[in-house]
Amino acid sequence: MNDTRRMDDDSWNRLQEIAERFERDCADAFPRDIAHYLPPTSDPTRTSILDELLRIDLELHWRRGKGNHVEEYLTRFPEVKADRLRVVQLIEEEFRVRSQFGDRPSSSEYFERFPKLRSDLESRLIPHGSNEFRTMESAIDIPLASTGNLTKIRRIGEGGFGEVWECRAPGGVPVAVKRIFATVSPKFIEREKQSLDLICSGKFRHPFLLQVFGWWVQNNQIHVVMELADESLDDRLKGAKAAGKPGLELDDVLRRIIRDAGESLDFLNHKCRILHRDVKPANMLLMSERLKLCDFGLARMTETLGVGPGQTLGAGTPVFIAPEIVQGYQSMQSDQYSLAVSYCMLRTGRPLFRGTVKEIRDQHVKAKPSFEDSILSAGEQRVLTKALAKEPTERFSNSTEFVTELLNEASRQAVASVSVAAASTNQLSSPSPTIDSMKKVSEADYAPAMLSSFKPVRRSQATRIQQEQDSFSDRPAALPWWVLLLGVLLIFGVGLAIGSFVFQR
Repeated sequence: MNDTRRMDDDSWNRLQEIAERFERDCADAFPRDIAHYLPPTSDPTRTSILDELLRIDLELHWRRGKGNHVEEYLTRFPEVKADRLRVVQLIEEEFRVRSQFGDRPSSSEYFERFPKLRSDLESRLIPHGSNEFRTMESAIDIPLASTGNLTKIRRIGEGGFGEVWECRAPGGVPVAVKRIFATVSPKFIEREKQSLDLICSGKFRHPFLLQVFGWWVQNNQIHVVMELADESLDDRLKGAKAAGKPGLELDDVLRRIIRDAGESLDFLNHKCRILHRDVKPANMLLMSERLKLCDFGLARMTETLGVGPGQTLGAGTPVFIAPEIVQGYQSMQSDQYSLAVSYCMLRTGRPLFRGTVKEIRDQHVKAKPSFEDSILSAGEQRVLTKALAKEPTERFSNSTEFVTELLNEASRQAVASVSVAAASTNQLSSPSPTIDSMKKVSEADYAPAMLSSFKPVRRSQATRIQQEQDSFSDRPAALPWWVLLLGVLLIFGVGLAIGSFVFQR
């Protein structure tokens, strides 16, 4: 597609801002009208922006299983159809994303669809996983002198800033080779040499940093040979969104990855005195579900390079950049800020701030982060607010401290939620008293509760009745009838005897 190597910094930033806005909007509602995001035809950046949006749109369609084909784009954008090379590159992009997401197209299909372009396509449409070497304009022609030839397998990523190829080093060792498109001036090359030489020196080896094996400059473009990862956190986030989720769940895997990120950044920042300066999900790679932090093209040794207030080298991605870097200086907490922004993006699926590049940068400096309608717990929000403080001195002392507090708050919230759910379940599942169980309760047990709900007069009446019942229960029991009859006869007999005695006298 269009060669973006001649774009200046402002054009790069503009392309990146539009591409990111397009992806964010597609996450909210898909598909989107590409034409809505394009500058006027007279704008010199239109071609590069259109090509980048076509790449993104193609990948999103096939990732979501909806599919889309080159012919539709050519109908909608005649300017692309008029450029043979752009058409061929767009066809190759369709072939790549279809292969990547399981469609497995054959090259013969494209020969039938585009018979006039067969000669151009034959050397480009190599099936996914094939070891056949591609002869392309972007071929990696110059190997590292000490290692011999690198065999290209397939292109595994491409964007406006560069492309990444899966390759095989001598002995069949899988590696990744990244080629940076940007025009490289002698000053830029010299600056990057300092960073890459430091990375390749072996002094900064760490289990959570992607290992860089070597690099070279070819045609004023930097090529970097590094470990081959499985995917990035950005890829995983896109997969979650395609599955209908807002973002990534805070499961054991993500917890482990975030801890790895905090540890790797502290290793760089506080032990090696290096700032990464471009911490974001796309640079957080995964290998066997562990983190490999990559892309040290913007890494800077703060002491050796003498970077202080008023000095910055390079620039990070606007969506994730720390406010002090926007203002022209940096601190040991700058990467911690970017990690906090990345966490928000991964969990919610939304960037912390939105707008144009200038608006986003201004918000990083002035705006308060908003977590409204967020899936983040109150504890997570509190910790993130501190890590996102505008003043670096108000953040955590290091990234590990930030991550530890963040995950502890998330765990406490999870435990509290489980406890509330369990209590609610127990309350709903408690059995109601049965008739038999109620019979076991004496009247004396019920009386106090029942009487307490009556008015005072009712209570006095009930008390009087109870007293009468108590007094009745204290009386002696009645004698049998025959005892009474015997008593009466006895009394009657005694009376007769006394009467006879008196009469005889």
